[in-house]
Amino acid sequence: MNDITRNIIRCILFAFSLLIALAACLLTFSLDRMLPLFLNSVFFVFAVIVLVLLLITVLILNLILKCQGAKKRLFPLYPLFAGVLGIAGIIIYQNTLDSSPLVMSAKHYEDIAGNVYMEFGEDGRYRLDYYGFLDGMRYRGKYTIAGDTIFLSEDTPIAENKEYMTNKLLIEEDYIYFQLDSVGNYDKYFKMHIYKPLEYESN
Repeated sequence: MNDITRNIIRCILFAFSLLIALAACLLTFSLDRMLPLFLNSVFFVFAVIVLVLLLITVLILNLILKCQGAKKRLFPLYPLFAGVLGIAGIIIYQNTLDSSPLVMSAKHYEDIAGNVYMEFGEDGRYRLDYYGFLDGMRYRGKYTIAGDTIFLSEDTPIAENKEYMTNKLLIEEDYIYFQLDSVGNYDKYFKMHIYKPLEYESN
């Protein structure tokens, strides 16, 4: 392997691992408020697998070069280790955010888009998943309950669709109403069915 090829491979690997590490750092700061749902599972698993495979590949190539008497490594390993540790840290932090026992959960289902799933924890924090057929976002915030009303800490609970959900949710029997009509009344169509934790887990 000549020096030009080696340098090209080093640059590609370095740029990729640096991008993963940077993305991990940026996402850490946004986890408390919002996170694309596909990043919550598929992306991290895929990224960890890719980084681990890269680590193994680089270790093998470095070993081959060392056996051939090369004085330089193909690529320093610390950026790849930083990427793996960064993503692992996010996964651990993500789990701690959702570790509180549930007071209740609720779900509104549409065929293609506009699905809503919410969890209300005993620690006074909520998790809101707003998703369609192919994508979605996860939001977090704090909540309080007064009588039949749930007050959310965010003025616009769903940032990309501000009119879809008000920050004052109405509880009536087994449902939570979350959207206002043109005159300011709760639209009875847009409701989430309330599940107690054990009931939801058994479904």
